[in-house]
Amino acid sequence: MIGVGDDAIFFDPAVFGQPATLIADDRPRACVTGIFSDRHATVAAGDFGGGVSTVVPVLTVSSAALPAWLTPDLHRVETGGVLYYLRDIRPDGSGLSRLILERFN
Repeated sequence: MIGVGDDAIFFDPAVFGQPATLIADDRPRACVTGIFSDRHATVAAGDFGGGVSTVVPVLTVSSAALPAWLTPDLHRVETGGVLYYLRDIRPDGSGLSRLILERFN
């Protein structure tokens, strides 16, 4: 079992970590390091077959690293040179949070 603070190795940029900047128009930018993934997701469309297929970008970060002002649908995240809208924050109960992102066009 991973203990408190043992997850730091995963957030190391030399391992899996990727720097990210949290952006708000009315606050100073905040820098965090997280694990970024662009996962494929499919949502079924009822009994008609088919569905919707998309890519869901997610940045997993330490919950303690997130500023209190961070709010879904109001703020943005830049990582890997790409700008995203922050759509949801999902704490997982173990001290990590998944930031659900949408690519900024």
